[in-house]
Amino acid sequence: MQRRPRWSALASLLLVNAIFAADSIVELRTKAEAGDSEAQFRLGFYYDLGEGVLQNSAEAVNWYRKAADQAHARAQAKLGSMYEVGEGVPKKKEEARLWFRKAADQGLAEAQFELGSRFEKGIERWFRAAANGGHPGAQYELGGIYYRMGQPAARQQAAAWFRKAADQGHSDAQLHLGLMCFWGQGVPQDYAEAMKWYRRAAEQGNVRALRNLGTLYAEGQGVPKDSTESAKWYRQAAEFGDAQSQATLGLMLARGDGVPKDATEAVRWVRLAAEQNYATAQYDLASFYARGEGTAKDDAMAATWYRHAAEQDHTPSQYELGLLYSSGVGVPRDVVQALLWLNLAHRPWAPNGVPKAKEVIDRLWLTATAEQKAEQARLKTAMEAKIEANRPKK
Repeated sequence: MQRRPRWSALASLLLVNAIFAADSIVELRTKAEAGDSEAQFRLGFYYDLGEGVLQNSAEAVNWYRKAADQAHARAQAKLGSMYEVGEGVPKKKEEARLWFRKAADQGLAEAQFELGSRFEKGIERWFRAAANGGHPGAQYELGGIYYRMGQPAARQQAAAWFRKAADQGHSDAQLHLGLMCFWGQGVPQDYAEAMKWYRRAAEQGNVRALRNLGTLYAEGQGVPKDSTESAKWYRQAAEFGDAQSQATLGLMLARGDGVPKDATEAVRWVRLAAEQNYATAQYDLASFYARGEGTAKDDAMAATWYRHAAEQDHTPSQYELGLLYSSGVGVPRDVVQALLWLNLAHRPWAPNGVPKAKEVIDRLWLTATAEQKAEQARLKTAMEAKIEANRPKK
């Protein structure tokens, strides 16, 4: 069963007000039946969680509704969450929005945040209201709105809101504040300050922060350059499944950079990243197969992984795949396929275009037939369209 969103700030408040309430269930029920809205809300919460009573979502809704009808803001928000996912009531998005709106209009920050992020997306006023009410998620979202505006003054506002959320322990806000300190956006550039916020986010398992710490130590920005420390942070991010960190750790293992050299382990980490469709790792894995490094030499597997990366517009892979087709290594020799991939690698506007591909293209062009030239042009147009269609949207 889908569960309702559990808001950290609201959950803490509810636990204090309900689970640790002094009233017994009997006393609470007596007050609730007498019309006490706070008691009705608490009794609903007990039924919602199954604390002291058998869990019963329908009964929870019954008591939430009684309290909500008396304008109890937290009960209204909880009733909205029940309607949102259909617990104890039929799932009704509009009914959920209505109850969240009632709670938001009373100033409940958690409801304002839910309304702004889930039901009335893009409505800044709800994020602002929740942010002013101290909701860290709303402060982070509002910071993002200002950041995307791009102007220097807006970036300063973004940094200010990110800082408010970061001070409350919001890990993504800590990460983004670190990024702004690193690049000097909205705040003075300060690598040490960036490091501080990355660390705080990393302590909460923020994968991008872990990776960024690895990069800072690798490049010696804000800290002394330290490959061992860099590898430590990359490994932590890699163990969380971050493809970029897995690939970087793999190359560090291949070189013995900050870690003992271990080609087999290098291939393992690079493969994990490649299997996540990370093009750079696919290229590196293909290169391991081509050289027989950390694994048995296998030109066919090299061609397979070069192709995976090439189809993502990874130009070094396009070049290597073109060379394999031109020589018939790992794949049947095919002038059309060779020209296709080499021409893609050589495009002047392509990211990281490969100028040396022109030498091979010119050589193949001299012996290619008119039909082969026309076919490679047709395939190149089709592949460019496919690459563009599959390119991640910003």
